[in-house]
Amino acid sequence: MRSLNQFSSFEIGSRDKLIFTAMGRVNRIDDEMCRALLRLNTKSLSFGLESGSNRVLKYLKKEDIDVADSMQAISLCKKHGIDFTGSFVFGSPSETIEEMKETVQFIKWLVKNGASTLTTFIMTPFPDTPFWSIAEKRGKVGTHMNWELLNYENVETPVLLDEHIDISEFKRIYMEGKRAVHSNEIKYWLNIFRHDPYYAVKYVLKNKRNVLKFLFSAGYKRGQPEWNAT
Repeated sequence: MRSLNQFSSFEIGSRDKLIFTAMGRVNRIDDEMCRALLRLNTKSLSFGLESGSNRVLKYLKKEDIDVADSMQAISLCKKHGIDFTGSFVFGSPSETIEEMKETVQFIKWLVKNGASTLTTFIMTPFPDTPFWSIAEKRGKVGTHMNWELLNYENVETPVLLDEHIDISEFKRIYMEGKRAVHSNEIKYWLNIFRHDPYYAVKYVLKNKRNVLKFLFSAGYKRGQPEWNAT
């Protein structure tokens, strides 16, 4: 915090032209840090929120962090006018369907509270990670496996680490969270189109492939979206 305060006190030229984004930890954010970030013209903070379950959070973070810490960090960002983004993972070892539902509810809470961007991933046991070791011991992965299965967006044939998780139920819960994320993304971009159409059109033209990928993943089928943007 001391280093951040010292850095934020430097004169860095025209602050309106130099914009920062940063990654933060929900249990380290307070009013003093938010004020220092604003002095640096920080517009957005990104958090690895991971889960809406306290038990799963403690498993993943290996420290005393809970959902209340995440909500407090988001409230501080809103208070100081800093945009916030967050990422979530579904299918952690021993995570239950009910705990995944808690994550979906937390995502919906974030949407209501003005998150700019949210992302969801499927827990994937990539090589040289602790989760690979778990998956290997359970016979889920190996040297002669189909490597294309190791994709953190593979919702059709995910490499789930626990046998007790029903894949169809997992897919249903994951896609519910995904739809909430996409509806939020659409609202975010509609807001940008309203307030800065020049920037929005410029972005779309420059990133046509990404925009088309987003529209496809958001559920467009024959012109009818699966999500509800209301």
